[in-house]
Amino acid sequence: MVTTEAVREAQVEYHIRMFESELKRIYGVSEFSSFPNDVKLALFGMIFNIGMHELKGEHPNFNKHMKVRDFKKAAIESNRKDVSTERNTYVRNLFKISK
Repeated sequence: MVTTEAVREAQVEYHIRMFESELKRIYGVSEFSSFPNDVKLALFGMIFNIGMHELKGEHPNFNKHMKVRDFKKAAIESNRKDVSTERNTYVRNLFKISK
């Protein structure tokens, strides 16, 4: 089956909206909205790789640091198994550069 560019773009937009909705449910609408853009991007990367349930339930130390906006400590806890070292480093660095 061949898909058109418009269909692919619609699917990407749908997934972005779903991930954003799930992240707002985990962290709260106003809190998520106030995160620096680099943190939001890192969270999108994490939820894409591990899903909402694992992000919410299997990373308590990460979420504890996110709750108090300690992004440098969250960076340390952001490592995901079954994700490439390069991808984990990229996400960790997004958290580290945020204030």
